[in-house]
Amino acid sequence: MLPHQRVVGIPLHQDIPVPSLTRLSTKPTNRYRYLQIRQRTLHAVTPVHTYAEFTKFKQHVLDAQFSRHTRQQRPVPIQDAKQINFEKFAIFWNSEVEKQSRTETDTNKRIYYKLPSQLERHYKKTLAWKSERSTILMGGNAAALKPFHDLLSAENTTITPAPQLPPELYIGERDYSYDEEGELMYYSLNA
Repeated sequence: MLPHQRVVGIPLHQDIPVPSLTRLSTKPTNRYRYLQIRQRTLHAVTPVHTYAEFTKFKQHVLDAQFSRHTRQQRPVPIQDAKQINFEKFAIFWNSEVEKQSRTETDTNKRIYYKLPSQLERHYKKTLAWKSERSTILMGGNAAALKPFHDLLSAENTTITPAPQLPPELYIGERDYSYDEEGELMYYSLNA
């Protein structure tokens, strides 16, 4: 019988020491710092997601400095995104990030770095939402949805469900009797 094999040293996984692959910590990490580390960037690059970003986006997306000059005068709303130069818009956006105060710690009041594709995607989402909203409120749909909108917009609207009757309670023993048609009837002896 051979003696048990004794392995001494650090276990490896594909020639990498296992302790270097695991990183356990109870210290909380800022989500933007985590993104920065995972993206391997100097600053975290996020989609439009804070209140300050939504308002700044609405304020500047249709500026004349970001428009592309094309022959088409009035584009179809879905193709409206082609009229905006998102590269210029991203350069402007990232310069605004640099200008903001570093002392502001509330994440809802800060804006973060963006890529042109992220700004374009957000603009297309807002266009799709606006067109969907206008289609819902158009014509016959608006008349059908008006009672619901009125109900939701009313200030002191509460819906009270109809009262339900409690289940029949029998006290004591049941008397199983038949009526004249031969149907089974239940009677409580101690009512």
